[in-house]
Amino acid sequence: MKAPASHETAFRDATSADPLREAFLRRSIDTITRIAAHADPKILSDALAASTGFGALARVLADTATTEASLVDLDPIAPLVARNAGHRVQILDAAGGTLSSNEVAQLLGVSRQAIEKRRRANALLAVRMGRDWRYPRCQFDEAEGTVVAGLPKLLDVFARSGPWVAMDFLLTADEVLGNETPMQRLRREGLTPELERLARVEQGDGFA
Repeated sequence: MKAPASHETAFRDATSADPLREAFLRRSIDTITRIAAHADPKILSDALAASTGFGALARVLADTATTEASLVDLDPIAPLVARNAGHRVQILDAAGGTLSSNEVAQLLGVSRQAIEKRRRANALLAVRMGRDWRYPRCQFDEAEGTVVAGLPKLLDVFARSGPWVAMDFLLTADEVLGNETPMQRLRREGLTPELERLARVEQGDGFA
């Protein structure tokens, strides 16, 4: 069996005859080294529990104390950017990951064009990742091949705010819901008046 390549070998292979990649990797490694030096051991331990290296990095970046201590003197805006990126990865993790347009079309038994039409109509939750749209898995009942009942109407409330705000709302536990997340309540009971009211209050369109 062929032994896995060392980090040094992987770095050399990735940067050979490509100074742009080498410069990017060296700067990234310097930054990660700086972050690791300032991170609390508990934060590092929690990060290592992530299933991927990207997830581990996101957990560290989401920690305010770590980013403030390690990045603010390099770039005052960097901690905010880092926390935002880390938080988005955490949201996607809580959503169970994402599906491609083709995967959603297959799941729902419709064409890809139909999926695009639903996305544009705000009937499906989608986030732009690179050149592609990705669809958080939490919005689907994969056993039934359907969208969670009531979700499209709830998404209308967040039409002006965008998908990340909607996902943050849907996947954050709330005391009003007995520490359930709105998505858990939606799956269990559908779109109740209480849940719709909570969403409108969140968006400033209702009253507490």
